[in-house]
Amino acid sequence: MKATKLAIGFFAVLGLLLTVSALKAAPVPVINCADITGKAFTDLEGNGVTITSAAVITASGVQVCEVKGTILPAINFDLRIPTTTWNERFMMTGSGGTAGSIGVSAMGTYLQKGFAGVATDTGHVTTPPGESWAMPENALTNQKIMDYGYRANHEVANISKKIMASYYGYGPKYSYFSGCSNGGREGLVEAQRYPEDFDGILAGDGPSMFPGRMMGFIWNYNVWGSKVPTSKLCLQSSYVYAKCDALDGLKDGIIENPLACQFDPMTELPACPNDVDAPNCWTTDQRTAIKAIYDGPRTSDGKKIVLGDYNFVLPGIPLGSEVCTDPSKSSTSGWMIYIGSSAGIYGNVLAYMVFRDTSFNAANFNFDTDPAAVMARPEIGWMNAYNPDLSGMKARGHKLLQYESFGAYSPAYLYEYYKTVLGVMHGHYGIDDFYRAYLVPGASHCGGGVGCNPTDWFTPLQNWVENGVAPDSIPGSRNALAYGPAMTRPVCLYPQVARYTGTGDTTNAANFYCSEDFKVRVEPEVINIRSRGDFTVLVTLPYGYSTRHWHLKDVTCQGAVAERIMPIGHRTFIAKFDKRDIQGASPGKATLTVKGTFYSKERESLFEGTDTVKIVSVK
Repeated sequence: MKATKLAIGFFAVLGLLLTVSALKAAPVPVINCADITGKAFTDLEGNGVTITSAAVITASGVQVCEVKGTILPAINFDLRIPTTTWNERFMMTGSGGTAGSIGVSAMGTYLQKGFAGVATDTGHVTTPPGESWAMPENALTNQKIMDYGYRANHEVANISKKIMASYYGYGPKYSYFSGCSNGGREGLVEAQRYPEDFDGILAGDGPSMFPGRMMGFIWNYNVWGSKVPTSKLCLQSSYVYAKCDALDGLKDGIIENPLACQFDPMTELPACPNDVDAPNCWTTDQRTAIKAIYDGPRTSDGKKIVLGDYNFVLPGIPLGSEVCTDPSKSSTSGWMIYIGSSAGIYGNVLAYMVFRDTSFNAANFNFDTDPAAVMARPEIGWMNAYNPDLSGMKARGHKLLQYESFGAYSPAYLYEYYKTVLGVMHGHYGIDDFYRAYLVPGASHCGGGVGCNPTDWFTPLQNWVENGVAPDSIPGSRNALAYGPAMTRPVCLYPQVARYTGTGDTTNAANFYCSEDFKVRVEPEVINIRSRGDFTVLVTLPYGYSTRHWHLKDVTCQGAVAERIMPIGHRTFIAKFDKRDIQGASPGKATLTVKGTFYSKERESLFEGTDTVKIVSVK
């Protein structure tokens, strides 16, 4: 709870810092905006950049110098530089879907704060069908896919800095990138390929394993989606939440960790008598389809599909993601965008941008052979964002903040990538100073859903970059829904989860704290609470932590305070307690809760775990 209050409280300090910063006189342009058209600029390959216009306009209520231009072969960009209120900072905003247009609206909030902002179409203009720009396969369309995949943002970021330096006489003091969905993928690509471009990157809901996202949507939409009765999605959700909601100790309408829930649609959704469909039950085919979507793609012989050098297992959609924000309207279910017609875009992506074959039909995708064919295409290397080597970011002191919605397509795109980074970057101790990740329970893709989304992801990143204050939990909130009341909740640093203190309003974040689940084992299995002597708790750290860099303190077990704590291996600590100090345990089978704090040079966090023993009371 202490950690949560500190995390929430830093915004007050940051507000003061930014207010003081704002008092500094804004820089003055050294040339007229229109004169930028007469300047010569080149891209990173030495080719000339065409400046098509430069004029002072009002955008989002701010007077800006708007510069439009084109980088070869067809990367269009729109750069907006405040004329009198520039705070010496630069924000590039990412593109959604497969891009194809310049999304200038996303930079409005940043312009109002004094940032310069830029957006790009990533090198193509989208016309129906949306991905046909990638055809026919030739050198030009190959370049367009490369530009979309990785090159465009890198080039636009660099030309933008050159133009700002021309306009003001110097470039930005801090540069940032912010994007969600495909924009999140773009942010990961920048962190992996071009760590020098941005001091801070905010990457949300991005498909790190891009081909996995395509194949997952085909599995959901083309293979199983038509067999799922959408009219019963809200009812389906009610059974899932009845099983999973209270696993975190609190029934509050949010599944804190869907991975902790075991739910089998084949046995836990009511079967229709005689297998005849009805409103309050499911046929065998329907339950089979629902199970397949939760489970994720498999081959015809039932094997999970593994992609890439780092063995990414294609995931399903998490339990709880089917929830309806209005329980009376199945159209508000989170599954509608994953099994409905909007999911068909990924068939086009595979047809036009990967196989480059207009005759490709996603309905005929062969999950035995086609995944390997997808991964063998060079386009995957151009678009993928799964390189776990982030040493360039670390070496420069640049920061990456990644988030994923636990109620969206699949949080595996975050936690599997995160785990892979841990393995390459030597565990949490090697990444906590530059890379932090968050899963948002109950949230939908890039916002919404039934969870508590942070309204401001960027301020914690900016505070980390500019003031060295690493973010722990981030405040999240939701407005009142037909589903449930307004509420606030801390969004915890992964892999921590929010826990209720046990007292106070369950809709108030002040009554929650973030902790990490540790594996604990209490020995002996039978404890006599009236005899002298010790009992022992073995605390095993999760993957990515080691006793070399991490330490434990303030460890308690059911009220008993640890007398000694020492490491006994690479990931295990042993804590000794007096048996007579156990509180609130009656003779019989008892679940003992172990709590404490673990810490390193970079951060400090709470942890807890449980084990079941037999309690006796014998003189």
